[in-house]
Amino acid sequence: MMPPNLSRRRLFAVAPGAALVLAGCEATPTPATQPTPPEADALSTAVANRAVGQVTLRRNQVAFIGNVAWGSGTLTFDGNTHPVLIRGLGAGGFGVSRMDATGDVFNLRRLSDFEGVYGQARAGVVAGPIQARGFVWLQNPAGVRIRLRPVRQGVALQVGADGILIQFRQT
Repeated sequence: MMPPNLSRRRLFAVAPGAALVLAGCEATPTPATQPTPPEADALSTAVANRAVGQVTLRRNQVAFIGNVAWGSGTLTFDGNTHPVLIRGLGAGGFGVSRMDATGDVFNLRRLSDFEGVYGQARAGVVAGPIQARGFVWLQNPAGVRIRLRPVRQGVALQVGADGILIQFRQT
């Protein structure tokens, strides 16, 4: 059963972007010929759930059905701070907004794994001081996950999916 405020047309417009996000989250299965002991699964889960870095991001977004985003920030990893640039394209939403966010980085083993396209599904409203609370999760094909705590400003209705390219900024 479909929620009453979501038309079929909107659902089909968002579905391809959501499929891309989910495809980016796909895990590589363990081969059946080498079973993983239960204690190894518990250890890998504990390691994957421990933050190994921090990020600060400022992202601007303009949306009218499709959207474009740009911004910058920093990654702190292994005691070093690395400046980053953000660019994004997506589907869904209306308005103009800015997001300032801090967050934690998970499952980052090598600095080179951080760069790449991250998938994000989003829904929310920003209208002056009114905004959705919570976390935003991003994940790239290397398995790096970012949990952001955003503070948004502007006027926007956001429903859809984004692809966000994060690259190191050359200093």
